[in-house]
Amino acid sequence: MKGIFAVAVILVITAVQLEAQELKGSPNSIAWQYLYAESEGLKLFSNKKAVMKAVENGTLVSLEDNPDLEFFEVSFPYVLPKTKQFVDWFENARPTECGPKLVVTSGTRALNRQPKNAHPLSIHTRGVSVDLRIPEDSRCWKWFRDTLLSLENRDMIDVTLETKPWHLHVAVFSFIQDGEELVATR
Repeated sequence: MKGIFAVAVILVITAVQLEAQELKGSPNSIAWQYLYAESEGLKLFSNKKAVMKAVENGTLVSLEDNPDLEFFEVSFPYVLPKTKQFVDWFENARPTECGPKLVVTSGTRALNRQPKNAHPLSIHTRGVSVDLRIPEDSRCWKWFRDTLLSLENRDMIDVTLETKPWHLHVAVFSFIQDGEELVATR
């Protein structure tokens, strides 16, 4: 069984790397995110009680302690620590034309609170991903796109431009800030 799982992971990694130059999602991208969460043993949060228990025991951390973030219709502004580290870094690195605050539209979502358009393998239920509002300024959008694709090409994140509603879905696999240099750990 482990051999089959390893082959599946290799096939998905290869397919995802070929698609990494774009922001469009794919079944392979979703499968890779799901396989990553499974291989890391990341718990699925089935309801509000499970999310709040994970916050209490430190598995999930709050994004709300960053005053430079704005939240729009976020059920649970909690994520895994490495996802928070990415969000804080990304917010701080944004150019001034991107406005005063980075807008987060989703963090962790309990399984029983997933929207109708959520994929059944969504890793929002595990605290790995965060959704960000797309900037209106074209220079800011270019910076978002270039920066996120650069991190994706380094296997640190997987980013997808979603259209219903329009936002960027960012799954964070590894994110360690070493001084000013970001280091992939996967």
